[in-house]
Amino acid sequence: MMGRGIMLFLLVGLFQFLVAEAATDPQDFAVLRSFKTQWQNIPPNWVGSDPCAEGWEGILCTDSRVFSMYVSFSCYFFCLFLVDMWNMGKLLIQQFHFSQLSTMGLSGQLSGDIGFLSELQTLILVGCSFSGPIPSEIGSLPKLVFLSLNSNSFNGNIPPTIGSLSSLYRLDLADNQLSGSIPVSSENTTGLDMLTHTKHFYFGKNQLSGAIPDQLFSSDMKLIHVLFEDNQFTGSIPATLDLCTLLRRLDRNLLSGNVPTNLKNLTSVTELHFANNDLVVPFPDLSGMQVLNFVDLSNNTFDVSDFPTYFSTLKSLTTLEAENTNLQGLLPSALFVLPQLQTLNLKQNMLNGTLDIGSSFSDQLELIDLQSNFITGYVERGGYPNELRLVDNPVCKGSIGLAAKFCHLPTHSPPSYSTPPNACVPSLCTNGQSSSPNCSLGGTMIGDECESTSRSEEQVLVEVLVVSGEVLDEVVSEDVKLLLMMSVSGEAVGEVKG
Repeated sequence: MMGRGIMLFLLVGLFQFLVAEAATDPQDFAVLRSFKTQWQNIPPNWVGSDPCAEGWEGILCTDSRVFSMYVSFSCYFFCLFLVDMWNMGKLLIQQFHFSQLSTMGLSGQLSGDIGFLSELQTLILVGCSFSGPIPSEIGSLPKLVFLSLNSNSFNGNIPPTIGSLSSLYRLDLADNQLSGSIPVSSENTTGLDMLTHTKHFYFGKNQLSGAIPDQLFSSDMKLIHVLFEDNQFTGSIPATLDLCTLLRRLDRNLLSGNVPTNLKNLTSVTELHFANNDLVVPFPDLSGMQVLNFVDLSNNTFDVSDFPTYFSTLKSLTTLEAENTNLQGLLPSALFVLPQLQTLNLKQNMLNGTLDIGSSFSDQLELIDLQSNFITGYVERGGYPNELRLVDNPVCKGSIGLAAKFCHLPTHSPPSYSTPPNACVPSLCTNGQSSSPNCSLGGTMIGDECESTSRSEEQVLVEVLVVSGEVLDEVVSEDVKLLLMMSVSGEAVGEVKG
């Protein structure tokens, strides 16, 4: 093991030397030089004629070619990539620790010159002040794996040419001013339905409109996350959405019609966000979604229906938001027994009868909000100690005793509707920490939110491992740990332990 570690250490040193000696490809330098003239507030070290050798901020090179541009509001970013040394079939993992383009005022337009960076694998321009359209030439980058342009002021349509990026893993265009419909392919044009290897579509907080095309999703795709919240989409939810396996956000749009009946077959989905639309009959059946932990169906116009008993069987449920959804009837005591349940928001419905929380309620339960219903009585058998809101129910009219204490709102009441809490507020990291918003490798940015799935450090690291435009699915853990010891502040240490 010691010999193997020493060999890897020597290869790392040799590779760093080769990269440092390589001059930047003339075409790549011409593109970066054009960006210097087009952008404002560029980094102060963008000087000289050799960005690769001189270490321009946010630029990474291999074999004299620019393969990564990273601009973000966080402090440091760990990028791992693999290099096939001399085609001997041995993969060398090298950790690069580099600053993002730290000038917060970086602005301008992204010109079509970007299409000439033919070796580019990572393009991350996040949280700056870029404006104008996304150039169609971005579809000329055949090796692009990560494309994140979120939190800027890009406008215009999504270029259909993005559908040509056959290696793309993540497409993040959230929090811009993009408009128009989602492009799909036709006989003469490309479209996003051609991105069969892409796992993440993040389009939230834009001005996109029109119907979400059925054609956008197919069994050939590998999508796990679809985030389309805060747009102006109309029409029905496409039935093909069931081909996305983990997370869907369609809240705060203008969607209408029925929720697809095949939704209950999505046994791997953990979060469902359909709030603030105009969805109608009937209230959706989610009975088969046993790993579901967050549901928000608030503020839709479903037909009047009894409270679904299947919610009491969803053992992973932590949050149920179904405000203003025309629910009626009694709440089953079994609902409050769910072991992970923390928040229950069912206000502005027609729930009635006597509320019985029971004596075996979840010790995780923090809030039961039943304001503005028709509840006539309350039975307390287990001494529920946390927040229960019964304001504007018949039980509160002239009530005394136990029920009365739940008939007043707290002094600092939260807003009537809010999207899930943002656990990914960017913070300043110290040297040696990653650009994950909580200064750890436990979550990655989705616009301004975290992915819902908790992942280990190695899983997050593997997500950014790139070889010839492909993202690896597996890395031997011993190798990861060994190679992480080989870099301190971007430089290999002098000793590797076997």
